[in-house]
Amino acid sequence: DHRSIIGKLTNYFITNQFFNLIRVTSYLLIYPAYYLLYGNVGDELSELDGKKKNNH
Repeated sequence: DHRSIIGKLTNYFITNQFFNLIRVTSYLLIYPAYYLLYGNVGDELSELDGKKKNNH
């Protein structure tokens, strides 16, 4: 197979387009979910720390 690198990449992305779509979609959904989840957890932890400091 003596294709150019661009030809190989183009062929790879065209033949695996469905899997690439799933992969990109999963990244787009997972990273914001992690950000929101851990962002909210961080806010709750900081509120708990504030309550502990106020009680003492």
